[in-house]
Amino acid sequence: LDIETLPGVGFFWQLFDTTIAIDQVIEDITFLSWAGKWLNGPEMFSDILTPEEAINRDTSRLTKSVWDFLSQADIIVGHNYFGYDNKIINTNYLEHGLGPLKPIIVDTLLVAKQNFRFSSNKMAFINAKLGMRDKMDTGGFDLWKRCHYGDPEALQKMRDYNIQDIYSTEDLFFKFRPYIKNLNVALYVDGVIEICPVCGSKEWKPEGHFYTPAGKWPARRCQNCKCLYRTKTNVFKADKKKSLGINS
Repeated sequence: LDIETLPGVGFFWQLFDTTIAIDQVIEDITFLSWAGKWLNGPEMFSDILTPEEAINRDTSRLTKSVWDFLSQADIIVGHNYFGYDNKIINTNYLEHGLGPLKPIIVDTLLVAKQNFRFSSNKMAFINAKLGMRDKMDTGGFDLWKRCHYGDPEALQKMRDYNIQDIYSTEDLFFKFRPYIKNLNVALYVDGVIEICPVCGSKEWKPEGHFYTPAGKWPARRCQNCKCLYRTKTNVFKADKKKSLGINS
């Protein structure tokens, strides 16, 4: 999922080193649009403020539409989703009286920061470097200004821009997937056959062991996404487990 927002509007006396006080704010930063799709699914879902809603900064209908979509999700993937999109969405839930949703969040920006050293962690930079689908060119700030005034053509272009971000995000997720920690899609699959916790593939090969202060665990290499993970079976016998000390 990805969202777009309208910028705030306020009074100011200079262009640089400006702090806008609360009583100088004319319009707050406003939820403008959202786009999303189910992983590997062909259909794209999206919504954006109507011209009248954009002029009046009325986000009530848009907030309900994103709530209805996300209420079906167990896991949400987005770039800077935890730090931005999720907070904007939650603020609108609160404003319009909708209860919170608590899916697992996979933030590809955090995955990039934790595992790699790109010169920039912006999705446009990473995707271009890795040869994946890029963001759409908006033509600059003028698009946001026209959306602020409710220009129907600008709103449609913004919706297209938002949708393109989803394709870029999906590409990035697939590329980063082997590095994503604490994700277990097996929780959402019926059956007890061992599958890769990251992509759900049944194709894996043994690859050594993981050692932790609590024991020794068989390691697996997924043959689909190349994730290296461990099982939950401690191969140490009971007497060996009892002999282990921990310097905590």
